Amino acid sequence: AYWRTTMSKKPWLKFDAEAWLSDPHLRMCSPAAQGLLINLMAIAHGANPYGYLVNGTLAINEQNIGKIMAWNRQTVGKAWAELVLHGRTVEAECGLWYIPRMVKDNEESVFLFLVISKNHSASSRT
Repeated sequence: AYWRTTMSKKPWLKFDAEAWLSDPHLRMCSPAAQGLLINLMAIAHGANPYGYLVNGTLAINEQNIGKIMAWNRQTVGKAWAELVLHGRTVEAECGLWYIPRMVKDNEESVFLFLVISKNHSASSRT
């Protein structure tokens, strides 16, 4: 199964519980939308590019996430709309959906890694 192979490389993700609980936009979302979001985050964690809603070659969207999660279309539609309204899922120009916070955090992490690597390389040459 694709999920198992991707997740085994990264079996856990950073989760800021304080940010989750104190985010006013997320607090305005229903429990169903919050549940959908954490499931989408798990999918996006195993995705390439990181933070995007893809499973191998399958683009995850409102139409197919219900089948993946075994939720009815009405529940998924309402929850998905809430996440879009509050900026928790965004559609990129290429048509893929992503989770902005995950993409932003990953970009910052990669940048920090590059800065540290560069500084380490420079200091080891002196």
